[in-house]
Amino acid sequence: MGGRVDTSEALYGALLGQKFPDHDNTRLDNFALSSLPSTFRAGFPQFNERQWKWLADQGGYYYKWEHWRGAHDFMLGDQPLSSFFTDVLSDAADESTYVHVYCNVREMVMERMFMLTKRGYLGWAPDNVFDSGEENHARVGDLVAIVFGCSTPLIIRPRGKSFELVGEAYVQGFMDGEALQKTNDDIYKVQSFCFG
Repeated sequence: MGGRVDTSEALYGALLGQKFPDHDNTRLDNFALSSLPSTFRAGFPQFNERQWKWLADQGGYYYKWEHWRGAHDFMLGDQPLSSFFTDVLSDAADESTYVHVYCNVREMVMERMFMLTKRGYLGWAPDNVFDSGEENHARVGDLVAIVFGCSTPLIIRPRGKSFELVGEAYVQGFMDGEALQKTNDDIYKVQSFCFG
């Protein structure tokens, strides 16, 4: 992981699925996300006070963000994840920005689990909570593969000499062809996969 600024940008980018970030909007979205209240109980009085009716009416849906925040308090570098957020809405972003951010995050958490790769990349891996089959859930030891011709990274699992496809992934920093540029590094290599 990089410093706090780089880590926070990667965190917010992964949570919002910023595949093609627009610098001005990205900065505002990140700011709104960092101050999106962790619970509806903390957010409702603030939404109500500002007369943000749509967000004030999200009581039945806010649980996705609440559960994600409650379940994820791991360390990012030497800082707890919670230190990258506050529960106090900011005056720097308006209602439409908060609605946009809230809707993006709500979509990103559906049937996905937040992941941190061994090399420090943040993203989302498959996690179908309605499917009891182990094969549809990412787990420690799975690999992130950039497969030529695929529009997203894949989570694959070694099975002897072949690999099994677990599902699509979102990896911040690998959604716009960046992996191809890094194949010259010793860290990344081009290899063949046999799926069986």
